[in-house]
Amino acid sequence: MGVDDFYDLDWINTAEYKGHQKYQEVDCYVYHSNATANSVEQTAYINVKTGLPQGIDTTDATLTYSFRPSTDPLEVPKDVDQRVRGFLELLHPKAA
Repeated sequence: MGVDDFYDLDWINTAEYKGHQKYQEVDCYVYHSNATANSVEQTAYINVKTGLPQGIDTTDATLTYSFRPSTDPLEVPKDVDQRVRGFLELLHPKAA
């Protein structure tokens, strides 16, 4: 999951940050954009705990996001694992 998965949130930036509040009983960061000639007024709620979107309210619609927990075990990518192991080896070299 990456930024491209949430194209409808590409307008969010630090200038739009308005604080935090509960949204659907979840602590969220709040971002608000006023309507312009090319867009509608919108407010986004980002889950503080997960960093994932909780919902968006616009002048036209309300979007609610939900995510299922993964049933697959999480695996560290091989390139990251190799870098971490190399770093640990530098910190704790094996006795010769």
